[in-house]
Amino acid sequence: MAKAASPPLRLPGRHNVVKPGAARVAGRLAGWVVALVLAGEILARLALTSPSIQIADPDLRYTNQPDAVLFQANEGFEKIRLNSLGLNDAEIAPNHTGPRMLFIGDSMLLAHQVPRQSNYTSLLESSLGIDAVNGGRDALGPAEWGVMVRRLAPVVRPDYIVVMMTRGDAFDLRDALIKRAEGAKKATSAPAHPGRLAGAFDALLHHSALATFLARRANLYVTGVRKGGGWLPYILRGFRASPAPKPDTQDFPVAAITAQLTQRMVEAERRDKVIFISIPAFTYHADGRMEFEPRSAVEQAIFPVAAKRAGVPFVDLGEGMRAEFAHSGQPFVGFQNSVIGTGHLNTYGHGVIARLIAARMPDLMKQADAAHAQSAETPATPAQ
Repeated sequence: MAKAASPPLRLPGRHNVVKPGAARVAGRLAGWVVALVLAGEILARLALTSPSIQIADPDLRYTNQPDAVLFQANEGFEKIRLNSLGLNDAEIAPNHTGPRMLFIGDSMLLAHQVPRQSNYTSLLESSLGIDAVNGGRDALGPAEWGVMVRRLAPVVRPDYIVVMMTRGDAFDLRDALIKRAEGAKKATSAPAHPGRLAGAFDALLHHSALATFLARRANLYVTGVRKGGGWLPYILRGFRASPAPKPDTQDFPVAAITAQLTQRMVEAERRDKVIFISIPAFTYHADGRMEFEPRSAVEQAIFPVAAKRAGVPFVDLGEGMRAEFAHSGQPFVGFQNSVIGTGHLNTYGHGVIARLIAARMPDLMKQADAAHAQSAETPATPAQ
């Protein structure tokens, strides 16, 4: 005779009884979730990106984590280990042969898309016999140039500061001025402090490549919804096209930004022997033409004028880049896993930039010596 099954144990009071089968299903589901997350993390680290290396900074917005590995597979497929200063360079040696130059600039200088030995600062070291320190950081703008120099100069001890100006620097300066004005209006309000949730999320990004990738993708969609670009806003509008946004090159305050940039150049020259070099951006056409991108076209009326008023050594590499493209027909930007002709400098582009800078650098150094000596003797007021 079969033994009757015992009824589930019930304790006094009202309780929900969890059947053994439901518990097993929940456990298996949790196991699958953990396995999928681990697989996604491994895939992200191998083929997509490294965990975020950005550390919040009150003066620079963020700095890069020292000794971190920087990897993104959207342009090229390089893994770059930063040094103890968070720079894409070797450790700073106490002694060096030839003049030491601290290069300051944005992602075009950081150059994590190509092997370190192929970026233009490394190529300049071998061609000119200088010590070129790569002080590049993503999205570094004119409002942060001076801060970055003051952070790095005591350790690097450079003989010259070389500021690499690229497309958008004038617009970054405009945006910084707008934010400064908005901040002044809010100066009387209580300061905001990040909450525990924000701190936990930031820590997650520093440890998880998958979370970093998903956060960046989400930011792209949020930006698209806010600005009206991309497929998500198109769906949310009921498959109706949005009106074309007004180009930010219209109504640009050229005179005001030129005056601001001039003042920054004067201040830099009085502190250091400084050289300014502009790398404009171009649009490539199927018929072989190459023309300035809209932002670079606006900045062609700002960078050289500001440098002339400030009396600082300055060179625009645009004409040399045009000549190189006319000869080779090869774009300086773009990678096989991205869109050729857009984005950051590829290996060929770094080689071209290195040759163009090397041809002008001896003369620029002499100009920097003379300009710095003159500004130290005579207080300078930028011309308006």
